[in-house]
Amino acid sequence: MKLFGYDIDRDAAVRGSLATALIVIPLAIVIGRVIDDESNWQVPLTFAVLAGFVAGGAVAGRRSPLTPAVHGAITAVPCLLVVTMVAVASRAFGEGDVSLGLIISQIVVGSSLGMLGGAAAARFGDKPTPLTR
Repeated sequence: MKLFGYDIDRDAAVRGSLATALIVIPLAIVIGRVIDDESNWQVPLTFAVLAGFVAGGAVAGRRSPLTPAVHGAITAVPCLLVVTMVAVASRAFGEGDVSLGLIISQIVVGSSLGMLGGAAAARFGDKPTPLTR
């Protein structure tokens, strides 16, 4: 499959997306529903969510050495779609607050961290590859 001129390995993208979702979505649920806003657990769990995006990008980047950063960025998209749909649905029922700026910032940060994970996995993996060709 091609995306913006890049060959996308569907297996790598799916595995990376699953890894991201398995880490990020349960932690996001805990942060949003279980942990109090004043809790000391907010910061460590938020960093764990961010690490989940990097880990998912690393899974995809390791499996696609020719375009690791692109695959890493792609892995964040399905998870972010789920999180955004849940946030919009909760807003529809009168809970929480959702803004376009929040959604855009989640997409930028999640994709960037996935890209970082993909590039790092390719660069520091078993067979290091250069980040540029």
